[in-house]
Amino acid sequence: MAFETEHRTVVLGASVVAPTERVYAALTDPLERQLLGAAGDIGVLLLDASDVRVGGKDVLRFGPRGDPCFEVSARYLDLVPGRRIVTSDVISHAARPIVVSMTTIEIAPGGTATRVRLTSQRLNLGGDLADTPAISPYEILMDCLARYLGMPDRRRR
Repeated sequence: MAFETEHRTVVLGASVVAPTERVYAALTDPLERQLLGAAGDIGVLLLDASDVRVGGKDVLRFGPRGDPCFEVSARYLDLVPGRRIVTSDVISHAARPIVVSMTTIEIAPGGTATRVRLTSQRLNLGGDLADTPAISPYEILMDCLARYLGMPDRRRR
């Protein structure tokens, strides 16, 4: 018997020509996040609710521009200003959970740039939507960050 669930780790990295505090603000300040979420080329992130504090919760929608049909409910587990953001996430489509994950965004000085690494340990709950790479809010986030802060280097690890 085959299992319907699938475990996957996604690691995305980038270098940003901006100070660590600026990168952290772009990822945590609700006003900046509205601008950041609209800056992407491969999709959009629309922030519906934001409570950036340990124990706080975000609700956002994402997907292709014009059809942000997926929802993320993210609970903040750890925040280290200028250094780290840790969330537990549930991704849903049509009110049905399709992915649960633990996501860490690490921010570190790297010479003339700031290094950003996003690691997401995901559990796909089965079904065609969970297997579609185009729905990844993590890739959309990194694309939005690249365009919002003018990031010259974005890579998948």
